[in-house]
Parts: sequence; C-alpha cells; structure tokens
Amino acid sequence: MPSSSLVAACQRLEGKARQQMQSATRVKVGIIDDPQIAEYATYQEYGWVQRVTPKQHGWFSHRVSDPPSIGAALVMPARPFLRASVNAYAQKWANVFARAMQMTDGNAAASLQMVGQEAVTDVKQTIANGGTPSDSFAPRAPLTMELNSLEAAGHKTDGTGGVSGPKPLFKSGAMLNAVGYALESGGVNG
Repeated sequence: MPSSSLVAACQRLEGKARQQMQSATRVKVGIIDDPQIAEYATYQEYGWVQRVTPKQHGWFSHRVSDPPSIGAALVMPARPFLRASVNAYAQKWANVFARAMQMTDGNAAASLQMVGQEAVTDVKQTIANGGTPSDSFAPRAPLTMELNSLEAAGHKTDGTGGVSGPKPLFKSGAMLNAVGYALESGGVNG
C-alpha cells in the first residue's frame, strides 16, 4: 500500500494538472500580426489557379516575351510551409514540450512558449530552405522568374525591388519575418 505522503503528492499533482487543463493554453504558430501577409501566406500554403483576363493579357504583353493567352490558367502550386513543418517537426515539438514541462516544474504556459519559439524557428527554416529536409517545394515558374528579372532591372514602379532566385517562398523576407507565435487561453471540455 502506498504511503500517505506519496498519495498526497499524487493528489496535489492531479489537482495542479486539472487546474491547468481548466485554463488550458495552446500555442498558435503562423502569421499572427499582419493580415495582409497572412493572406499572401494562405495563397502560398494552399496555392491558387486563375484564368488570365483580357486586361491581364494586355499587362503581360507589354512586359514579358511570351505572355500567357487570354483564358490560360496561371497556377501557383501549393507550398505548404506550415503543414509541411507540422508534419516534419511535430514529434520534435512534442519532445520539446515534454522536456520543458520537466524543466518548468509542470508550467504549461512556459513550456508552450518554448515550443512556440522552437516551432517559429522550424517554420522559418522551412521557408528559407524552400521545404523541409524530406520535401522540397516546386521552384518558381519561368514567368515569375522573368517578372522578377524585370524588377531587378528597375522596371517596378513601387520601389520595393525585392528579387530572388528560383527558390520559392522568399522574395523580400516579409513573410519569413512575420512568422510568430501566440499563446491562447481557453477551457478544455472533457
């Protein structure tokens, strides 16, 4: 039969765990504070298809050597930097959480902050590398590369001028720098 001090310690831990579950905190990782970049990131994450309109055809005709025809599909393949990061690093994040819970004496919020920091680092690495160690994303299309080279030659009128190579997901660094995490509180039904 267990000693009364062991039973009391287990009851205290169980009470602490129940209390934390009632005000459970979770960590959200992604584009947290910039709705405009979050919209762009959604297109990157899920991709899109659009038919070329007559107006767009006219715009392309004055800028690129082989403009897409009216009605042609412009396709941006999905580059799921968030989902790929979750698939690649979920077990790592679970291990970080388990170690952090030990280091913080069971403080779930502090442990989730550590997981959030680790997850942000991993998502940013996925963006910077154009994929995870086990999965690379599709490179930029030739049309995109031609438009980027025009920007590099000073043909862009808004002055941002950020241009990069064929690796996807990174041009100006805005999306990369917008990745963050936030802790959310809310009760757990159970």
